[in-house]
Parts: sequence; C-alpha cells; structure tokens
Amino acid sequence: MASGADHADRLVGEIYLFPREEEGTELHEAKEFATLLNACGRYEKANIGFELCKGDREEALDAAHILLKGHRGALVDSLRVAKDAGVVRMDYIQFFHGGSKILDSVIGITAGMLMGSGEIDSDMPLFAFANSEDGVKVSARGTRELVAKGLDLSTVMSVICEELGGVGGGHNVAAGATIPHGKEEELLEMADKIVGDQMEKAVA
Repeated sequence: MASGADHADRLVGEIYLFPREEEGTELHEAKEFATLLNACGRYEKANIGFELCKGDREEALDAAHILLKGHRGALVDSLRVAKDAGVVRMDYIQFFHGGSKILDSVIGITAGMLMGSGEIDSDMPLFAFANSEDGVKVSARGTRELVAKGLDLSTVMSVICEELGGVGGGHNVAAGATIPHGKEEELLEMADKIVGDQMEKAVA
C-alpha cells in the first residue's frame, strides 16, 4: 500500500505556462493546451490544431472549443456504455467490450478513467475493447501498484500480437493493440495467463 508521502509526490509536479496567452484559458497552461490539441487530433481535425499553434485565436480556437466539448461529451457517453456493458472479472484480469458504441479513438481514455474511478476493483488490470475499421481496438490499463507487483502490459500486448497477428505495444502500466475481429476471447485467455505468470513470478 502506498504511503501518504508517495501520493503527495504524485500530486506535485512542474506546470508550464505560456505567458503571452490569456490567463484562465486552455491556452495559458501547457497541459490544457495539449488537451485542446488532442481533441483536434482524435477527431481527425489536425488542421485546426495546426492553425491554433500558428496563432489563430478566432476561427480555429472556436472550432477547437467545439471539438473539446464534443470530446468531453463522448467520454461521458463512453463511460456510461462501459458501465452498462459491465466489467467481467477473470482470474487475473478484468474486461469490458464497448462494441461499436465507443469510438476506438477514446477506448484507452475510457479504460483509464474507469480504472481510476474507484467504481471497479483496481487489484487487476482492465482490458477494454471497441470495434474499429481495421479490426478490434484493445486498450489495457493497470496501476503503479500492480506494476510494482510485476505487471508489464507492454510485454503482454507484444506476446499476444505476435501470436494473433495484431499490432500493438505501449508501456508497463498502459498498452494497446489492434487485433482481428473475433480474436477477443483468445486475447483474454492469453492475457489472463501472462498476467498471472507475471504476478506469481514477482511473488516467488
């Protein structure tokens, strides 16, 4: 269990500001600016983000705000869909399938938000699925505590993709992949075994 000092360390960090931008707007703080740009990219409107970076504070900024508002709405809807679908627990992992009701571009964010919501167990990693044009997008999310116990989702995804013919990768705490349609059950069985092996090896 993490100590209070550990949690405090995570709350303290560097904040980068753009002094020429208006205070109180998304443009003034780098992380918020990045969120605005991210909303443009996720909905295939990179040109709006590009114009925003070039200094357009009228049409591009208005369009970016609309995209950000839609992005936040999509996340709220995606969380509702995930909760309605229900999170299923296996031996070492848990999962939900959003089908075509959750955009594949936000399935990872949805999984991360649900994992950190306190509404599901955080004692095992979460795997989330969403249909996409070129297959099924799967995003896996863990916690720092699980990583400390041996979890490495990057390895999980790499091994699975090599076996199933998908494409993926990531980090120990968060990873993703795109796999062929109909391969979800095989992925889950493999992931459950690999994660179990990781956890048991760490304890040994």
